Amino acid sequence: MTTFDEREKGFENKYALDQEQEFKAVARRNKLLGLWAAEKMGLSAESAETYAAAVVRADFEQPGDDDVVRKVAGDLKGSGLTVSEGELRSKMDELMSHAREQIRAAKAFSGKDKGRTRGKVRPLEFEAPGGIRATRSFFALSKLSARIQ
Repeated sequence: MTTFDEREKGFENKYALDQEQEFKAVARRNKLLGLWAAEKMGLSAESAETYAAAVVRADFEQPGDDDVVRKVAGDLKGSGLTVSEGELRSKMDELMSHAREQIRAAKAFSGKDKGRTRGKVRPLEFEAPGGIRATRSFFALSKLSARIQ
């Protein structure tokens, strides 16, 4: 395989990874939006999770965000709440940045030694950016901090 073939393959893999992460971020944003709307509507925790899943599924109806906006705006209006489309889209943008952070944090804290400890290294529990709780060995954290610095 030539250098150009390897480079092309590398770019294709990066593009596929970027697309996968963007898909996950949009799904996470929609779930966060659903949870936010459920809280505004006063739903119970169990109903909020069900509603958030319905918002995620609503995104598969049409390309773009209009189907999600339509669903959430309609449900909020049905509950007697008034939220403009601009406010809703602004909230979606805010939640998208949170979702991307969470996806990046989840990617950064996953590794080959996921769920295992090396030798007698004790796992360390911490909260990553975006409220993600994770358990990693000190060894994995030191490798990560070395890459960041």
